[in-house]
Amino acid sequence: MALFKKEKEEKKEEAKESKKDSESTGSSVESQAEFSKTRLEDIIISPRITEKTVNLMDKGVYTFNVRKDANKTEIAKAIKLIYKVEPVKIRIVNYKGKPKMNHKTGKIGRKSGVKKALVYLKEGEKINVL
Repeated sequence: MALFKKEKEEKKEEAKESKKDSESTGSSVESQAEFSKTRLEDIIISPRITEKTVNLMDKGVYTFNVRKDANKTEIAKAIKLIYKVEPVKIRIVNYKGKPKMNHKTGKIGRKSGVKKALVYLKEGEKINVL
């Protein structure tokens, strides 16, 4: 039984040392802010430009393809960071992927789905996406 006690004590000591190392290396607020900034820049994949969305742009509604794990608050922060405008509201639409047949093998697969964000701006504010 003394063997198992030594192993537990060694693990505790290693855990204490690793905590000291992480504190000394500086997992600070600055590095977290930098990480969140890069995360926000990656949330918006591309503007979605179709005939319907161009008509909506005249009304102050802009459409973007976004990451599947993004939520409304992250999208709002990303729009604010990238385009420097304040969105009034955001609507999110999830599209499932359509079934697609592989003609070579005869098997049915799926296309990947898309998450779309509709960003509403105040009157007079514009985003230059074209």
